[in-house]
Amino acid sequence: MIRTFAAPLFCLLLAASANAQQKLRPLDEADNQADFAQFRQQLHSILKRHDSAALLALIHKDIQTSFGGKGGIEEFKQLWHVENPKSALWPTLSKILSLGGAFDQQGRFIAPYVYSQWPASIDAFKYVAVIGKGVRVRAAPDTSTTIVAKLDYAIVEKLETTTSDAAWVLIRLEDDTQGYIDQRLVRSAMDYHAVFDKSSGKWQLTALVAGN
Repeated sequence: MIRTFAAPLFCLLLAASANAQQKLRPLDEADNQADFAQFRQQLHSILKRHDSAALLALIHKDIQTSFGGKGGIEEFKQLWHVENPKSALWPTLSKILSLGGAFDQQGRFIAPYVYSQWPASIDAFKYVAVIGKGVRVRAAPDTSTTIVAKLDYAIVEKLETTTSDAAWVLIRLEDDTQGYIDQRLVRSAMDYHAVFDKSSGKWQLTALVAGN
């Protein structure tokens, strides 16, 4: 009888652990404004083909590039090396666009949803969002190790780790369970986010910054 119920019991424990976590579910309001949805689709295409000239045409001349610098298009170009097809800009902005976003009270579109919807009551320096469903938490940073929990869009505490493997993030759940998640499946609200605003009748990228 023990063998019969061992697997179901383990699954129930995994579910209980996951359900205890606060959620940050995906949100994408882009389709609420048809002209912005069209703009974003155009931007997706530009990023896919690494078209620096077309991208720069969609960037505001006074774009914010950090919380300390002067900003502006020239600083943006120097920071991101936009002429380089291997620039980190292409995957960074593509990832941001893939994670939805929301319009704020000023009518700007803020992406990704992890930033725009992050709960003010939760420390963004200590916690990260799981950006998938059924994400496996492993006992060790290895896909062959035991699954200690499965998470759906949960907010989890990120812990310091001594492992040199940057592919994994050590996290702690509300019930004190610790484990590792594939770093591609979590995101911090402190990561890069983008702001899009409508100026002179057209949408533009007005900020691409990290931090809060």
